[in-house]
Amino acid sequence: MSQEALLNRENIENQLRDLGLHKGACVEVHSSLSRIGHVEDGATTVVEALINVVGTSGAIVMSAYLVSPPLPVTDEERTNGIAWKVRLLSEGSPEKTAMGAISDSFRDRNDVVLGSGLHRVCAWGRDAEVHSKGYRHLVDIGGLVLLIGVDIDRCSSLHLSDRVELTEKALTKMN
Repeated sequence: MSQEALLNRENIENQLRDLGLHKGACVEVHSSLSRIGHVEDGATTVVEALINVVGTSGAIVMSAYLVSPPLPVTDEERTNGIAWKVRLLSEGSPEKTAMGAISDSFRDRNDVVLGSGLHRVCAWGRDAEVHSKGYRHLVDIGGLVLLIGVDIDRCSSLHLSDRVELTEKALTKMN
């Protein structure tokens, strides 16, 4: 069995820059620590790397939804069409969430602004207070999305498109 290389903050920072992340970037991050590989000091190292790369002139925004990691689904539930289930967590719950170790570590930092409600968002850096109210500001300013080890279906800002109404004028432009 081969030993997988241990990633440190500097390795991660270089890889983030190679992906196009830079000082001043405003970025929505969704991630899976287990998919990254072995990281020295775990989720904290990934969060520190993100902060170092975007700097205080940028912003980092992550979901901090109040849902537990997935719960086991019984055969009866599958028969009834239930494929996935979670438990709702209380506002002050210290439990791990379904958002993952990186998001939970980020959320728990003293310098991160935590929004409220079930679909709460947490943010650090420029305009953190505004970003903590949801993803609209990030989209409006042309922010970036960074998916680390997760698929596009994890991108929370995509849900804003659910609220877009296509007008006759927009449909005409599409044709």
